[in-house]
Amino acid sequence: MKRTLFSLLLPALALALSLAPPAMAIGFVNNGTQWLALSAEEKFSYVRGLNDAANFVFIDDSLDAAIAKTGRTKCLVEKKVTTAILADMLTTAYDKEGARYGQLAPLVVYLARVGEFCRDVIVRERAGFGLPPQ
Repeated sequence: MKRTLFSLLLPALALALSLAPPAMAIGFVNNGTQWLALSAEEKFSYVRGLNDAANFVFIDDSLDAAIAKTGRTKCLVEKKVTTAILADMLTTAYDKEGARYGQLAPLVVYLARVGEFCRDVIVRERAGFGLPPQ
């Protein structure tokens, strides 16, 4: 039986795919290991888009969600938070609290860390609607 070029290259292709970092080859960042593998520029770009998406208020958001998003946005503006600072927040969380955050996606880490950082502004926004702090 004659072997085709494809059948000869298939084992090499399988080996190459098995050695590729999970998901990074296709551009997804799902955990701390993948986040920490990004260059500074990639982190800045990623967190800029993540921030914009996480804080966009949709017409069908619950009041709690809309207030949290508005509070985070106001907080970041008031405290003059830059893209570099946001990226550093995630990097620090993954570096220093890997046991807590290491397997979580950047969005989850972002919401936790920025939520803590902006708690005072979010509470102020909630009070403006007559809601208790959460």
